[in-house]
Amino acid sequence: MRRQACRRGQPLPTDAIEGLAMELTTVIEQEGTGYVALCPELDIASQGDDMPEARNNLQEAIELFLECASPQEVRQRFFIQFNLIGQ
Repeated sequence: MRRQACRRGQPLPTDAIEGLAMELTTVIEQEGTGYVALCPELDIASQGDDMPEARNNLQEAIELFLECASPQEVRQRFFIQFNLIGQ
């Protein structure tokens, strides 16, 4: 698999998610003294000391992924999850 260098601040090419309205799920669970936030559609997780911090960290992780991932990676992650749910 070929990796693309991340250039923070550059927008995701529109062909990566063109035509998609992505409504993403956030699952937040307490683990020990902190919280873990997961976006199952993109298989991205983050953590924080409280729920708002975990959610904000997850949002940042998703934004970074969308800025850095290749269009193929975005489609692959999103459509694999979509196809599993739609079966």
